[in-house]
Amino acid sequence: MRGWQKGVSRCHAMFFWYENTLLLTDLGSTNGTFLNKARLRSHYPYMVGYGDEVTFGTLTLRVFFRQEDDVKQPMDRVPTSRIGG
Repeated sequence: MRGWQKGVSRCHAMFFWYENTLLLTDLGSTNGTFLNKARLRSHYPYMVGYGDEVTFGTLTLRVFFRQEDDVKQPMDRVPTSRIGG
């Protein structure tokens, strides 16, 4: 299934880091961006925390953080059999 089939706009929202904090901003999407089921006001940054639920249209994901020390090897060195199956 493609993103547009779930109501995700081409330029829907943006995640970015600011002073060790993950922020999320809706970019004026048609179907809205939601953080823990609350609709975000467009063009305003919202803090995203560990385990938060983010929804773009009807596509939902949950956010988790991993410390750099937990990363065993760079993604370009991970065998493809470990990615997606």
